[in-house]
Amino acid sequence: MDSPETGLMRFGERVQEALEAETQPAEQLRVARAGLIERAAGVRWPARAAGRKLWFVAVPAVAALAMIALVTDAFFRPISFVTDTGKPGVGDILEAGRGTPLRVAFSEGSSVLLQRGARARVLDTEASGARVLLESGVANVSIVHRTRRTTRWRFDAGPFQVLVKGTQFELDWHPKSQTLSLTMKTGSVELSGPCLPAPRVIERGARVQLSCAKPAPAPEPAATPLPKPATAPTAAPLPSTVSMPGTPPAVRGADHAPPSFEASCETARKAELVAWANRERLAGNVERARTALLVLRRRFAGSSEAGTALFTLGRMAFDQQADYGEAARWFEAYLAEQPEGPLMGDAAGRLLEAYERQGRAAPARRAAEAYLGRFPDGPYANRARRILAE
Repeated sequence: MDSPETGLMRFGERVQEALEAETQPAEQLRVARAGLIERAAGVRWPARAAGRKLWFVAVPAVAALAMIALVTDAFFRPISFVTDTGKPGVGDILEAGRGTPLRVAFSEGSSVLLQRGARARVLDTEASGARVLLESGVANVSIVHRTRRTTRWRFDAGPFQVLVKGTQFELDWHPKSQTLSLTMKTGSVELSGPCLPAPRVIERGARVQLSCAKPAPAPEPAATPLPKPATAPTAAPLPSTVSMPGTPPAVRGADHAPPSFEASCETARKAELVAWANRERLAGNVERARTALLVLRRRFAGSSEAGTALFTLGRMAFDQQADYGEAARWFEAYLAEQPEGPLMGDAAGRLLEAYERQGRAAPARRAAEAYLGRFPDGPYANRARRILAE
């Protein structure tokens, strides 16, 4: 039977293998740990030397196990990020001011520099990277490729996705025109979108500009009247409906028309309504997105998706319609219905901004005080302090 020292060394080797391979690490560590405990439990110590030998083996073993636990935790812990103004949370709005850019620094060395007026969110983080949504504006991205580690980053901009492993590039997204510009500096990325037949690899030095927006239909040219024939041929009148043998009578074309978007929403599943609303919102079809969200709230009241729909309605009114009064009403409704919801911090910040843009000083001050009470270091904290200082 192996000694505890041998078992500990083998456990360390298994940990190292799991960390390097990063394939099913949890299962490998579980098996290795179970084997070590089983081996250690089966060791028989001589009665006279048991106490002394236990000290010489147990203390290094405990220290080694603690070190392995720390290394494992550090290896698989999701990366974190900070900005020039504080430490926002996942999903919070990151907005560069009109005067200065905003730098988002990640714990493994990557960074995203939002140029003046740009807006973004970090939607998710993991040990190997993050998912970032660029809502508008220009972002200069620098992703560190780590050796012996998987690097997975994804940047969303409207309907487009940019998959990154380690590179530098500039991403520019204009939601109103649905136009994406991508300028590569080093490395390569994979670009995909609904108007691309297949993902495209964009390499160093290349620049692409794409838009999935449908072009406005060109006006039809005026028809030139044809001269009347000298003698018009006589034709027998056609029947209003024509029936083929063995088939039912023809039905008017209107009866075969597909159901309207509104009618489709009334029978769609909850996940379909969410997907349709996001698709139409990203395509700039605000009214259709609004229809899907309102039907979602009515048909699936009380669900988490119905609560999120309130925030999305406010976001569309704010970002795409510049209707700050309606945006404030939706954000108020979200905070009343979801006081501890996952988007509560962003809704509170956007609410004070909506009040400010309407020129409603008193509600803006109340919203600023409430925001600072909950999020003194949040992404809207500087704006809230400015409102209170005026």
